[in-house]
Amino acid sequence: MKNMMFGVTVILALLCGVTVLSAQDANIQNLTLHHACIEEIHSTLPTCITIANNSSDAIEISLPVNVEPYIEIEVDKKDNILSFDIKEQSMERRNIVSLLEKNPIRVSLSSASLTDILNTSDMSITFEDGTVSKWFQVINTGTLFINGEALNAKDKIEYRNTGTFTSQIKHYNTDMLFLVNTGFLYTNGTTTAKYIEQASTGIENTDLEVACLKLSIHSTGSGVIKYKGSADEVEVLSTGKAKIRTSQLNREE
Repeated sequence: MKNMMFGVTVILALLCGVTVLSAQDANIQNLTLHHACIEEIHSTLPTCITIANNSSDAIEISLPVNVEPYIEIEVDKKDNILSFDIKEQSMERRNIVSLLEKNPIRVSLSSASLTDILNTSDMSITFEDGTVSKWFQVINTGTLFINGEALNAKDKIEYRNTGTFTSQIKHYNTDMLFLVNTGFLYTNGTTTAKYIEQASTGIENTDLEVACLKLSIHSTGSGVIKYKGSADEVEVLSTGKAKIRTSQLNREE
């Protein structure tokens, strides 16, 4: 069993170069991987991620010792992807997920190269540093919570949600902001985006302050969509039950 407990460590050491920080810290296994330019994070397991305010190539990971032998942590150095999944022929997925819901995998890494986050389980992300790649996309089919002072992507920020997604970012600094939702999406804050598109067939709770050239809202869903600030052009197409409020927008004539 002891050899099994460190199975994932051996694999990671061969693939990525791993430093074991502490093996018996309150039944938590702590690992450090090294890769300078993670572009994508994929997870099918409960995960808490901190996007750290540093330029280190270190990826700090901690996970419960009792599930470690069944977890596959991989850094794909060719495509720059960090992924978390359950190994094949492991104990039942729901048992592992149940354990991780109480004590999730915890990850800390820098964000400068980050382009994509894909979550199919339960995930929380804290942006201590919100500077990501110039194109940044989040795809969520599970339950996702994001918070931070700012999210900075020069060209585009895009959310695609079919699950439950709460985004408590205070400032979205980008040229284009796209919100696509068929589940439940909560978004508030301010944005510098010149072009904003929101397409929803789900439930929305949107409250954004904008100063944009064009705002486009297409909704067949429900909930509340509220924009304030200024917009040169506003396009609203709604055939659902959503309450869409744009009356607080100052528009150029």
